Amino acid sequence: MQQVWSLRVDVHILDHNGNLADAASLSALAALLAFRRPEVTLEAGGGGEGQQVVVHPPDVREPLPLSIHHTPLCITFASFQVPIASPYCTYACYWCPG
Repeated sequence: MQQVWSLRVDVHILDHNGNLADAASLSALAALLAFRRPEVTLEAGGGGEGQQVVVHPPDVREPLPLSIHHTPLCITFASFQVPIASPYCTYACYWCPG
């Protein structure tokens, strides 16, 4: 018998003004990096049952961080053409031509 930890990250969106996927993936990654799982040990079970899994409470043994080997990031980028004229440009704007 093999036992594994199963984690699920739910992201609740309250409001957004763009880059929703970027913000959701960054917040999920931060939650996973901050998560600490309880430490477990395997003890020999009685009556030929094999091994018994013992989950230790946090006050007995320090919880362990997840082993995350790669940290994927969702990054959105765009390329804009410099406008010829814009009503928002002043002489101090660095993106306005001339």
